[in-house]
Amino acid sequence: MKHQYRWLLIAGLSALLIGGCKKDDGAVGTEDAVVLTADDAADTFASTLGGSQSTAGLTAQLEEAATIAGGGSLGKVDASAGTMWDTTITRVRVGTYSYSYSFRYSVVLANVNRLDFGYTMKGIYDTPRMSSNDSAAASFQVSNLLTGTAYSVTGIYNRYGSQASKVRNKVSFTSTITVSTTALLIDKSTKRVSGGSAAVIIYGQSSTGNIYSFNGTVTFLGNQQATLVIGSKSYTINLATGEATAA
Repeated sequence: MKHQYRWLLIAGLSALLIGGCKKDDGAVGTEDAVVLTADDAADTFASTLGGSQSTAGLTAQLEEAATIAGGGSLGKVDASAGTMWDTTITRVRVGTYSYSYSFRYSVVLANVNRLDFGYTMKGIYDTPRMSSNDSAAASFQVSNLLTGTAYSVTGIYNRYGSQASKVRNKVSFTSTITVSTTALLIDKSTKRVSGGSAAVIIYGQSSTGNIYSFNGTVTFLGNQQATLVIGSKSYTINLATGEATAA
């Protein structure tokens, strides 16, 4: 009986030592995993939509589309249907909000009242709240070239890559982001988004292995402002700075 007790004691001590070694190895348990929150998703959406003075995101590129639709390097009235051109441009900004991108733009005048505008992008951005290394592809139809006071934009924008938050839990994560628009309005005089809405989706994995996904709706208010709703949470987006603030 004493011999059996001694072996049980040794087995118990061995189990404790093995458990202690596993903890010392730095294995991350579920309780230690960093989870991406709705606030992190809102920051990512806001950066994705940011203007030329912050992240040169989607709204900045829609300003490019409006400039071309309004004349720019492709005359909307004199050009014939089917005219196409493409160009590659590098854009760099240095400062508190910085980015370095390579864009390839493609433009087709589908008819006298509609422009098809697309681009691919690869690069990085860095802001006070987030940094990113990613790529994107967009395809939009810009209508009302000859009618009304605003262009109407319908299309889809996809962005893929990795981000690192600098606030809250400072989570790092990979992401796939999709922005879908229908009849988004761009003011012809200011070349900025003035109304309409977009459906937004983000999914991916955090650096600690947590799978996440969020979807929401962005409503554009004009004056470089928008609202974002993710589930029961609402945010105000400043498109100029590409930042989201909980409402």
